[in-house]
Amino acid sequence: MKTKKLRDKKPARGLFRHTSFQDTITGGAGEQSVVPTVAISRIKEEDFYPYFRDWLQNDIQEVTKAITLGGSKFQAKWATPDVIGIYATKLTDIIEHEPTIVSAEIKLGTSGTELITAFGQACAYKIFSHKVYLVIPNSAIKEDIDRIESLCLILGVGLVLFNNTNVKTKWEIKCRPLKHEPDIWYVNDTMRNVPQLFE
Repeated sequence: MKTKKLRDKKPARGLFRHTSFQDTITGGAGEQSVVPTVAISRIKEEDFYPYFRDWLQNDIQEVTKAITLGGSKFQAKWATPDVIGIYATKLTDIIEHEPTIVSAEIKLGTSGTELITAFGQACAYKIFSHKVYLVIPNSAIKEDIDRIESLCLILGVGLVLFNNTNVKTKWEIKCRPLKHEPDIWYVNDTMRNVPQLFE
């Protein structure tokens, strides 16, 4: 009895199949045997959003309330952060203060192009945010991380590293963001899109 391997095919774009899981046809009596392929589940960038939101709000208490966004919900170029939050006066505070808006850009990719694009996006959020975090994988090339960190220090953007293969990753702060005054017109325009932050 002879076994003939079929020509290997990619099951889908970005998905590969190990040769030991190839489809096979067994000769003799017209018998056909198909070995099932194994689907690889891929972690998506948005899978990290709620974990970072919770860390921002509960662990380092940078905000009193945060929500996840991502995509292009604000319908403008580089205007929708992945996570946005606000640090507002609490009932237990003795001294009242103006709300502080905190935004974050999370990037799953590690190429130089992806990292510098993410840095540009984070800088764009400074127009309506008092503080901004850039969150990038710790598996990126060290030289690229060092360059991004230097840029973050110069422009006051916070830098956080994470493991992009585990959604329950630990978040490592490389540098904290500096608080600055954003453009009040853009602050008001952006906050109209996220009324849930003020509920």
